[in-house]
Amino acid sequence: MEDRVAEFLVGLDLGVQSVKLAILDNHHQLIKKDLEPVKGQLHQALNTLLDRNFIEDADDKLYVAVTGAGQNSFSFPENVIKVNEISALAYGSSLIFPQARSVFDIGAESARWVEIKPGSSQEPFPEIIDFALNERCAAGTGLFLEKQAYRLNLTIEEFSALAARARKGAPVAGRCSVFAKSDMIHLQQKGVPVEEIAYGVCLALVRSVTSSLLKSKSCPLPVVLAGNTIRNQGLIRAFEQILKTKEGELIHSDLSPYLTAMGGAILAEIKKENIEPVSIADFLRKIRPRLEMKVFNLQPLGELPAVQATEPDRVITTPVKGYLGIDVGSVSTNLVVMAEDSEILSGVYLPTRGQPLEVIKEGLSTILSRFQGGLEILGIGTTGSGRYLAGRLIKADIIKNEITCQMKSAVHYFPEVDTIFEIGGQDSKFIQVEQGRVVDFNLNKICAAGTGSFLEEQASQLGFKIEDDFARLASLSTRPYNLGSRCTVFMESELLQAVTRNEPLPDLVAGLAYSIARNYLEKVVERRPIGQYIVFQGGVASNPAVVKAFSLLLDRPIKVHPYQRLSGAIGAALEAREVVKKAGKKSPELNDIRQILQQSFEPRSFECQICSNRCQVISIETGQDKVFFGDICERYTSALAGENPASDFHNPLIFRQKLVDELLSTSAGGGLTIGLPSGSALQEFLPFWISFFSNLGYRVKLSPETNSEILEAGLRLQPAEICLPIKIVSGQIKFLQADPEVDLVFVPSLVDFHNWKNESFYFCPYTEHLPHMLPGEIRSKLLTAPVYLAPEARSRKATFKNLSECLKLPTEKIKEAWLSAWQAQIKFNQKLKKQGEVLLREATLSGRPVWVMAGRPYLLYDNFFNLNLWFHLEKLGVTAIPMDCLPVEEISPTDIPLTSSDIPPWRYPQNILKTATWCRRQTGVFPVFLSNYGCGVDGFAVKHLKNIMGDIPYLLLEFDEHRAEAGLITRLEAFADEISQSGRQPRKSTSIKNVVDPENLPIEELRKYPFKIPYFADHALAFAGAMKKSGMQAEVLPPPDEKSLELGEKYTSGKECHAFSFLLGDLLKLAFKSTDHEPQIFFFPGARYSCLLQQYGPAMRNLLLELGKKRILVLTPSLEYIWKLVGFDGLKSLWQGLVAIDRLNKIACHLRPYELNHGETSRSFKRGLKLIEDGLATDRLKANLEKIKADFKNIKVRQEDRPIIGVAGDIYTRQNYFANNYLFERLEALGCEVWPSPFIIEEVDFTFSRGLYETLAEGKLIHSLAYAGLNLIKERKRRAVQKKLEVTDLEIKEPDFKELVKFTTTYLNYDNNQSLFLNVARMVDFARKGADGLINVICFNCMLGLTSAAISSRIKGDFENLPIPTLIYGETENSSASGRLEAFVEQVKARYRKKKLNQAVNP
Repeated sequence: MEDRVAEFLVGLDLGVQSVKLAILDNHHQLIKKDLEPVKGQLHQALNTLLDRNFIEDADDKLYVAVTGAGQNSFSFPENVIKVNEISALAYGSSLIFPQARSVFDIGAESARWVEIKPGSSQEPFPEIIDFALNERCAAGTGLFLEKQAYRLNLTIEEFSALAARARKGAPVAGRCSVFAKSDMIHLQQKGVPVEEIAYGVCLALVRSVTSSLLKSKSCPLPVVLAGNTIRNQGLIRAFEQILKTKEGELIHSDLSPYLTAMGGAILAEIKKENIEPVSIADFLRKIRPRLEMKVFNLQPLGELPAVQATEPDRVITTPVKGYLGIDVGSVSTNLVVMAEDSEILSGVYLPTRGQPLEVIKEGLSTILSRFQGGLEILGIGTTGSGRYLAGRLIKADIIKNEITCQMKSAVHYFPEVDTIFEIGGQDSKFIQVEQGRVVDFNLNKICAAGTGSFLEEQASQLGFKIEDDFARLASLSTRPYNLGSRCTVFMESELLQAVTRNEPLPDLVAGLAYSIARNYLEKVVERRPIGQYIVFQGGVASNPAVVKAFSLLLDRPIKVHPYQRLSGAIGAALEAREVVKKAGKKSPELNDIRQILQQSFEPRSFECQICSNRCQVISIETGQDKVFFGDICERYTSALAGENPASDFHNPLIFRQKLVDELLSTSAGGGLTIGLPSGSALQEFLPFWISFFSNLGYRVKLSPETNSEILEAGLRLQPAEICLPIKIVSGQIKFLQADPEVDLVFVPSLVDFHNWKNESFYFCPYTEHLPHMLPGEIRSKLLTAPVYLAPEARSRKATFKNLSECLKLPTEKIKEAWLSAWQAQIKFNQKLKKQGEVLLREATLSGRPVWVMAGRPYLLYDNFFNLNLWFHLEKLGVTAIPMDCLPVEEISPTDIPLTSSDIPPWRYPQNILKTATWCRRQTGVFPVFLSNYGCGVDGFAVKHLKNIMGDIPYLLLEFDEHRAEAGLITRLEAFADEISQSGRQPRKSTSIKNVVDPENLPIEELRKYPFKIPYFADHALAFAGAMKKSGMQAEVLPPPDEKSLELGEKYTSGKECHAFSFLLGDLLKLAFKSTDHEPQIFFFPGARYSCLLQQYGPAMRNLLLELGKKRILVLTPSLEYIWKLVGFDGLKSLWQGLVAIDRLNKIACHLRPYELNHGETSRSFKRGLKLIEDGLATDRLKANLEKIKADFKNIKVRQEDRPIIGVAGDIYTRQNYFANNYLFERLEALGCEVWPSPFIIEEVDFTFSRGLYETLAEGKLIHSLAYAGLNLIKERKRRAVQKKLEVTDLEIKEPDFKELVKFTTTYLNYDNNQSLFLNVARMVDFARKGADGLINVICFNCMLGLTSAAISSRIKGDFENLPIPTLIYGETENSSASGRLEAFVEQVKARYRKKKLNQAVNP
């Protein structure tokens, strides 16, 4: 009798950090598990793992499933299946933990959450109810913890143990891993105990994971922890705290790291039908790495010099005198002793290791021990992010910001320097120098990559030492890998993906050098002028690969500071010499310093309860002395030092709050209590709303002062990744909702007719749609209505009607309360202006410069949001006046010295530009512009500041939820130095560079020029055909590609929506290769108010002017202008073309999944597009449509059941194949049929139908007849086209206007943004018509798309948990995004099977 061959189930989980193996028997019992770290060598790691666990000549047969980020990096035997990570995680979790209802898995690069319905006796396998994967820009991955442990000089085991035993967690942001790191460094510099930082990092990671994955949903318990997270006790403790779990509700075991591999093994069995098992020999022999050869244009770095140590460390046996400079940075702490003649006698460079106190002691001990002949310390200066810690500890003569110290150091050694690049461990600085003074500077934004710590972390991840191997490996590269130049997380994600694709290590290392240089130039320099004499300093200047990358990119030599790692400390010593010579020495003598070093520092922390900031105050005892840190208002520090803040400092926040409190105290009504959140746009109009509701008899209660609890509540409530102001106001609404005294919470939808020209009352999409974005959890007390704030008749009539219906009060009563409240707002504003006049007059008389603080009121007047900005300004002793206290309203939009189309339509960006204009006209006035991270409207508005301000110093501050003030303080202090150095000289008359807007040129002139149309969608061909018919020259450019993306991102800031990057890249490709002397028109359809598209044209025109490309004009017209351009006949042809291409797209989507001959539908589709363009141009459209119909009729299809996916989203990304990574093709390949959204015809339909119904309602008969005529022509042309293209029985029919409005107003108002309204309507229509799943396809930073994402959570609930993910596209897609799409399709297919089964049972 022959021995039976054993069969096993094998699951392989190929991650970016480790590869995991699980082998099960046929009874699902675990036979073996194993793990191998990747360390940048995925292929080698997989071979090692397999060799260790399989014997090649064994007779066993295997059913193998592969999952994980690296599954597509290899060619496997054909009978090895690939499975989705979400499904594998769900199945593995249910196998080991049958009671589980949900799972969290924190991997190296991605985090996942799955809600599962446990299996039963009838259905043994789990059902995936819901799932989520993190976006790339979110924190919450395993690598983040390892990096922070590395930064603290701890192993991950030591980090875990410290976090587990910490008394509490220090406050650390969770928005993104870079923010969290910044907070962590700030805490280190304040001396917060390491264990509290460690646990704070764990809490931040869990907050980020839970908020970004759950997106306001609850987490069903019990919940499984999967992955290597179970090895971190601090992280487990954080999950218990954040999820508030009880005993048995948070479950894990030593099998947790292998759950995905085990689930893969089970799926291998489930999917083994028609698949033969593979022998071990075949399995091992046939695995091959799959190499993707990407083409990059980065020049090899070539031979590089060896790294040279630059710190003098000799022992000095003779007595000397010198100045001590100390630079305490986040990554390194550097000390120098500089002789009176500027010679550097000694230097020390030490890693800070998260223990600045200990390292300062170590550095001082080391450097002082070298002066055996004696050292007289003439003065002491400190700088760096830990400068206050060091300066107060050793009583320095001067504590100076890094910008000034780095400039002093560079100028000392290179008097001719005009440009300084400084890249340290955590911060990057660009300094423009003129005659030895700072004339401009910039620091890396919080989310910018390009620092030394990033390089160190990636070197550690890839398994080599940066000091020993980086330059050597980079010099071996023949094809440097392009990692992009976006934020750290994006670059790191691309690096990890390259590792899984088996890219050569030298190419990755050289790519890292380039990415650092490119990121610095694009995101720190930001197109500021770079001079010819560049000095590079800071720790990264020690890396010859980065120096060479800069030199090749700029095509000019780069000077390296002779003491590049000590440059900041040298600047501090130079500053000390200067201040001691002027004011005398106050720092201690050598023996006093030695006594300080002998003390044992005992940091202790306590939470100050006096205000909402809840500062973690650190007290450090050194013998009889005590030093305080962390008290933002310096209550303890100042008292200890006997200091008093400036008695004459005016705090506008306190002044404004007193005025608001006065209104509240006189407005106690006897009726219901209305809760008003003080965030978002409500902050500016609080006086109005308090008075309005008081006039109606309500009692008004404001939300509490913003604090960490409010922020955390807001984070948990976000169904989409929205900006910080919306998170804060959501948290405020949550607190008001929970307040038993509050009966209703009022959140208006602020809308605008755009009729009032004196002042804008148009707000960004988030502000406008705030009440509609709120999740169900905080809607029970919600009171909302569309409100028009503009003081003109139409707006007020609509508002009075809406509020009357909302509050159930007569219109006359609403009107009376409104007009009275408006007067209260005016009086309130007048009081602010009066105070501003006093402050401005006093400053002018005293000759003090004035800082004008320009920003949104909810940022200016929220201490928590602006990191206690006013306290820091008070400490600096400057006269700072908010813009709403100044006569900025004197500046009308027409006074802003820009082309009219350049001026953004939104209220707050306009106010910023008005403030810049007002400041330009003054003397001794310097603006500080405040914004928040990710603000799309500001991303365009701030581009105009340099043009308006000219040579006048100004500062741009960007805030987000990180709580580190160090960067803010550095910027403020450096700006004060820049103003001081600039003096109160008369302002230079700089001319404003105004661009040409083609819409202001005669149309007949424009029609003579060739039109170049980017391939924004297939519908570009309809525009080209209609233009040709009208006698114009028109050409559709090739579709966007990698070069478009590279160019677009190079010339953008990262705040703009990503569609802008694609279109800009297409424009720049044309501009850089064009040699035509005649003007060319770069044309694509625009919008007046719908979204950020309104600012695309102005931004492009200004960039072309800056680049000297004056012969290319950018035209982005509205429909009205297109009508003028092509005439009425041309417009009718354009309409027919748009309808034809939309119909063609629907037909292709209906046939392509079922075609018998692969590729036939796509070929017919491409021919059809060309026939439509030619038919429009030659007036043969009817005949060409017949040809298209005949072509498609010949396509043979099979009968097959497939689930239907409706695709909505932003108008560019949902239509453009390259922008959405060929989404339609991928969905069809995964077994689905797509219902596409129309391109622009729904906008036209809605506009014309709305015009007809509204003019009829208003009794405007002539206008109604005009709209009726246009609608008649439109519909006749539509039907003619559709009749010619009746190829298939398309299931989806477009709803009429009334029907569309009826089913969409459940989710947002008819008055809201039309583009958003139509996208939401599209999703609801798809759901009503039976789609099995929907996708909201948007580009990175799309504000309307993210608003849709927030609203879609409510649509999902109304349609039986219909899967509606939002897929965000931007840059290179990573495995997480691919996995999200695959998991979505798996979920849709499961629902589809259940639906079909129910239909069969209940026909």
